[in-house]
Amino acid sequence: MSFGISFVPSKAGTQGCIDMSSAAHFAGGCLCGHIRYEATAQPVSAGYCHCRMCQRSSGAPAQVWAQFPIEFFRYTTAEPEVYKSSSW
Repeated sequence: MSFGISFVPSKAGTQGCIDMSSAAHFAGGCLCGHIRYEATAQPVSAGYCHCRMCQRSSGAPAQVWAQFPIEFFRYTTAEPEVYKSSSW
């Protein structure tokens, strides 16, 4: 399952740009909308990956991610389930 985080710019003229230094609330979820989550702290790190597994799971040339302290993260709807996704 691939997750992303949606951002809403707060300053005029920043459409499409994210200033994570001032944001305190991040929310996102899975593509089907069944799982939603939020974080109420600054990310401790963020990055992207363009390996073949991330390309396949996202259907895009790269996948972006952010890591948050667990005490500031919570699922707001259902939690993800664990399943075996491949034979290896």
